[in-house]
Amino acid sequence: MRTAFRPLLLGVLLSTPLMSAHAQDAQPDDGALAQCYAEIGTQPRTELAPCLEKLEKQARSELDVTLEKLRKDIEETGSSASEAALKSLAASEEQFELFTKAECRRVVDAAMGGSGAEDFGRACTTDLLRWRISRLDQ
Repeated sequence: MRTAFRPLLLGVLLSTPLMSAHAQDAQPDDGALAQCYAEIGTQPRTELAPCLEKLEKQARSELDVTLEKLRKDIEETGSSASEAALKSLAASEEQFELFTKAECRRVVDAAMGGSGAEDFGRACTTDLLRWRISRLDQ
């Protein structure tokens, strides 16, 4: 066990500076975690949580605006299919929320209790919210 742990620890220690250096050029499309690593720079990793919380709140707010606009657009068409489209949108949103919770719980659990597990979960949520917004905007 001890010999297997050393290469893993060495890999983590060596990849941290590389991740930080790469994160300097992070864009929102790179994911919330990379974006926050770029934002916090050389500050302690504990600064990730507030950054990820901020990005998640922004994404939730943007999703709410996108959904409201989409509902309004559907209603304004005056189509006989509007009611079905609104029901489908509501069902889709409900299933998306269930998927997001399950998938991001899986991401947290896959970290096996590591200190960054909740950060991974929050980044997962933010990335999926952003994905949902992009799908609704099509």
